[in-house]
Amino acid sequence: MNLQKSDLVPSQDFVYVGSPLCTEQGVLCLPTNRLTSTRLSIQTLLRTRTAPARDWLSILGVLGSRENLVPLDRLHIRPIHFCVRDQFLIGVHPLSRPVTIDPGAQTALQWWRSTQNWDAGVPMGPFVPQVTPTPGIPSVEGLDSGGKSLSINTLELTAVIRALQTEPSRWRGPQILVASDNTSTVAYINHQGGTHSMTLMDPTYTLYEVVRQLGASIRARHIPGRLNRTADLLSRSHQIVNTE
Repeated sequence: MNLQKSDLVPSQDFVYVGSPLCTEQGVLCLPTNRLTSTRLSIQTLLRTRTAPARDWLSILGVLGSRENLVPLDRLHIRPIHFCVRDQFLIGVHPLSRPVTIDPGAQTALQWWRSTQNWDAGVPMGPFVPQVTPTPGIPSVEGLDSGGKSLSINTLELTAVIRALQTEPSRWRGPQILVASDNTSTVAYINHQGGTHSMTLMDPTYTLYEVVRQLGASIRARHIPGRLNRTADLLSRSHQIVNTE
């Protein structure tokens, strides 16, 4: 037995593989010994506002290693990714190339600097949805006149937002599983956004803000088009719906 790594006193709170487990609250937390240096790096970057790309990539690597230990971590890493990507290209620019903080990255770094966000912890139990909405395009009725020019991916993601906003009392509190036949919608919900489409990030931020106000958590699963015919018929009553 390794006495140095063992705790002989029974407790509901213990450390497993370097991460604190709070079984009474049912959450997995970030190790406190990993916080200090990262917060110092973030504070330095916020103060100097410009740093070599090497430093930015180091911070992104550290924050990425905290994945699944901080709630909505990836959602708040995306703006930092975009900031670096707009000013630095791997293999094209030297690592010494200066990268200047932009408003989106500044907001994200300030979020990461908050002790409250680091210490919240993530649930240890499985994701068990209580409700599963299958929104269709009718949920986006009421968009401005430019709405028709939006991509189908944006419309599908906006449909999820409208579905949650239409009946907020129905979704308040539980774990929500969205069923969608749009793979981009599923990916951007499950991965808390992405770096491929800037256009989809705005509705993604809006969706997670709505979910936060509801006090809920959200995931998505893909449903084949042939099994989603009811929602398609409702959303395209004037068209002949083709299924997969």
